[in-house]
Amino acid sequence: MTQFTDSLRRYYRHPQRAIATITAVDGISYIASTAEAGDSITLTASYGGNYAVGDSVFYDVKTREILGKSPATHWTDIYV
Repeated sequence: MTQFTDSLRRYYRHPQRAIATITAVDGISYIASTAEAGDSITLTASYGGNYAVGDSVFYDVKTREILGKSPATHWTDIYV
């Protein structure tokens, strides 16, 4: 059981990244829409954060903290 627990800790210690586009700045937080579904979420930036409306950013799914800027890409859904 120890090996299983250790592997889970190694997996969940790393941030689970996703991409969002900032749609509004609200003081110390940012309102963004997700790239996958377009849902509106609130993100925070603890590392300074010189982000503007329209910037595409990586964020941690669990903590909703901005990890940095992402390349400007266009995403699309592929229906199966």
